[in-house]
Amino acid sequence: MTRPNRFATAIVAALTAGAVAGPALAGIGLPEASKEHWTAHTITEGRLAQINAKGEGRFAVYCMPGDKKGAIFYREPAAARDEVRAAGDKIDVVFTFDGANKIERTMTWNEEGQYWTDPFGPNSPLADHMKRYYEVRINVKGHKGVDSDFTLKDSWRSIETMFSGC
Repeated sequence: MTRPNRFATAIVAALTAGAVAGPALAGIGLPEASKEHWTAHTITEGRLAQINAKGEGRFAVYCMPGDKKGAIFYREPAAARDEVRAAGDKIDVVFTFDGANKIERTMTWNEEGQYWTDPFGPNSPLADHMKRYYEVRINVKGHKGVDSDFTLKDSWRSIETMFSGC
């Protein structure tokens, strides 16, 4: 999925920023990553359903007007970044919702943005699970110890708002 350079730059900056957005993000209107809370934000182009931080790794969901679909962005924990990236341009991940409900996806490396990405729609099983469950663990298959935990508290509101703006 190709996006404008400035948007990819904004996403990678947000994904790597951690819990506090730096001065470089001030001009583009991206929110700070927050722990245990999802909010919907209008950004320079499109809508961001949240950059969420609970543990290691980063997770964001966004769409652009006219897309009628969204995209997920993922950065694996820093300690595993080189190992996972060396595996190639695609990774298989397992989203485990509330410890039991699983969805497997293949994500593609976005060289420009330096993150893994995959599209999804507003009525997809992934969107449904993100709206319905409270916790998600993202695990990169084939790599031990490469997993990230995220809260989905209030994500349904954010995702509904995000898709309504697309």
